[in-house]
Amino acid sequence: MPGSVVPSVLDTLLDRTLVPGYSRIGYLLRRPGWSGDRADPPRGALAGRAALVTGAGGGLGEAIATGLVRLGATVHLLVRSRDKGVAARDRILAAVPGLSADRLPVQVCDLGELADVRAFATRFATEVDALDVLVHNAGLLPPGRSETSEGNELTLAVHVLGPLLLTRLLTDTLA
Repeated sequence: MPGSVVPSVLDTLLDRTLVPGYSRIGYLLRRPGWSGDRADPPRGALAGRAALVTGAGGGLGEAIATGLVRLGATVHLLVRSRDKGVAARDRILAAVPGLSADRLPVQVCDLGELADVRAFATRFATEVDALDVLVHNAGLLPPGRSETSEGNELTLAVHVLGPLLLTRLLTDTLA
């Protein structure tokens, strides 16, 4: 028990000192304590599971999708642009040897357009029996204020309204 108190105190201290806590220093100080229940899950830990990652066309979303598929999940790549989704799928397939493309279906939906979110959720719920993991990663930051075709501020729609609606509509599908 005493061994678990030290990492907890260290984490709290590092979290309150922003610069060291959220820099390479914090990473290096925390890394030795990462073991046991905080260790990475083994390959295959998500075998037979389904995941949906929004904003999976690149960057963090693509990295998350890659990690989940390495753990054995079927990962639905949710993107605004089919071309961007297919390109991300191809990069993931190249990075994970032996992976079948059917474990990385590309799904298209603009999270900023709530009607599109509703249509996608309805379609997705009929295609997938159960969803085990839902990762909201999609985001944007336009240079100026803009609105969706439905009159919602774009950043609010993509970061808040769309994800909340998607989660609510997929509640019965979420395992």
